[in-house]
Amino acid sequence: MKTSHQKGFTLIELLVVISIIGLLSSVVLASLNTARDKGRIAAGQKFSSYNYRSLGADAVMHTSLDSNPPTDQLGNGATFSIAAGATLATSDTPLKAGSSFLFSGGGSGSGNVTATLPRAITVDKFTASAWIKPTDATDGGWFLSGAPTSSGANRVFSILWNVSTGLITTANAVTTYNSTVTVPVGKWTHIAITWDGSGYSFYKDGKFMEKILGAMTNYDIGSIIIGSFFTGWDGFKGNIDEVGVYASALAQGEIEQIYAAGLPAHTLVDAQ
Repeated sequence: MKTSHQKGFTLIELLVVISIIGLLSSVVLASLNTARDKGRIAAGQKFSSYNYRSLGADAVMHTSLDSNPPTDQLGNGATFSIAAGATLATSDTPLKAGSSFLFSGGGSGSGNVTATLPRAITVDKFTASAWIKPTDATDGGWFLSGAPTSSGANRVFSILWNVSTGLITTANAVTTYNSTVTVPVGKWTHIAITWDGSGYSFYKDGKFMEKILGAMTNYDIGSIIIGSFFTGWDGFKGNIDEVGVYASALAQGEIEQIYAAGLPAHTLVDAQ
């Protein structure tokens, strides 16, 4: 009578197989995360470009921050000044071209870029957008403000990356509105906020996130402050690029028209 002997895997062979599977899984996950991040950046690019094209007639200021000093791409005559602590960063942009500005953060006297408008703009609605990349998990700050026409007046809006929570906050002269929109450290994220007369809508990478009902207390914009609060303190630490402010509120439906599920082939031309 013959006995059949079936040889199984040894412990070492099993460990080798498990190691190979783990290595392959890591490669696949890394590739997937890279693809997702590229898709997120592309969505933000479309959103920023759509703002520029569709709201151009209501533009207050738009700058790509590609030079020192920057220029107003819309030709509305804004003039720019640079405070110490704000420097041109030629190798770090979400668009892989041009430049961004790197801001040092800090308290009073924070580095910023000021775009002074040739005349005051009165807004009853607005859209403000920018690419931001926080670089320090311990140092947040205000990254975009609509400053009033006189030093004694209250700001029109200010937008904060809250270092304690990673959340985006907007504020007028009286009230602060804390969203649930998070921004990670070390990654480019496109943030936009609109006010339509009844409340503040928050967008992240081209997608509507939430709306918080609230009022605005001042309507006259004299300058746009990039990289700090409108008084120059509590600055943002990190990179900022492609900043736009418009005297019109982008409707949620306009964003959904471009980014709605099932319409990935929509182009900016198709949507207009």
